[in-house]
Amino acid sequence: MTRFVGTETVPLADLHPHPDNVNSGDPDAIAESLAQFSQYRSIVAAHITDGPDRLTILAGHHVVQAAALLGWETLRADVLEDVDADTAKRIMLADNKLPDLGDGIDTAALLDLLEDGLDLAGTGYTDQDLAALRDLHDQDLWTPDDAGDQGDGSGELDPKISMRVPANVFDAWRRLLDRYEGDDDLTKLCSLLRGEDLL
Repeated sequence: MTRFVGTETVPLADLHPHPDNVNSGDPDAIAESLAQFSQYRSIVAAHITDGPDRLTILAGHHVVQAAALLGWETLRADVLEDVDADTAKRIMLADNKLPDLGDGIDTAALLDLLEDGLDLAGTGYTDQDLAALRDLHDQDLWTPDDAGDQGDGSGELDPKISMRVPANVFDAWRRLLDRYEGDDDLTKLCSLLRGEDLL
């Protein structure tokens, strides 16, 4: 049974990435957030019982990379013990997948929050994101009918488009979108769909 040892301040040099981590993050964006807010939650690391005798990162790989970019020497880590190799992989999978299982972001509430005069530095959101949300709202592009199968009027933008494609398909998609004016891909995509009388 996995056991929580405690929260420790750990040198970056003692934190080792898990070789099977599949998540792809943005260390530069995380570094900006760390610079703004410091480390507001711990990473998770474990001594894997049937693995090398060292602390292996289970959650927070890109936080460690971001801290290194900032020249930090330590991070706060929740340390686990009695974690075997299979359990370590399952914890990583859970950490990457479970946040995606909710109903998504309430875009109307998000727009209200972003328009509240907040400094967006370190949040991951940009002025371009705010402009795109305003466009969606102003053009009435999120409605109950657009909210996937929820249809509850919550204003959530659903479904999320996510797929892996060959590089040549991505390049063709990029060239197609860039034929249309707009500050972001969503605006360009909406222009494309309107041109085909699909929106």
